[in-house]
Amino acid sequence: MRVWLGRSSWSIPYYLDVGTGSSSLTWQGLVGIAYSYKYFGATLTYRHLYYDMKGDNLIHDMRFSGPALGLSFRF
Repeated sequence: MRVWLGRSSWSIPYYLDVGTGSSSLTWQGLVGIAYSYKYFGATLTYRHLYYDMKGDNLIHDMRFSGPALGLSFRF
């Protein structure tokens, strides 16, 4: 999903989800800035992913986060 900044080529992509299942809690969030032109686009985002495991697992919780750069070409 994204929010367009007026009528410009700039937008703010975002994503959020929360869930359970084989873990007690899982969530991830992403936010960034993107530029789209006629034939290409560029996106710079930051993402955080969290797992809270159930039971007596060796790993109880995990966190991953960091930046991502994406380029797209349309033809």
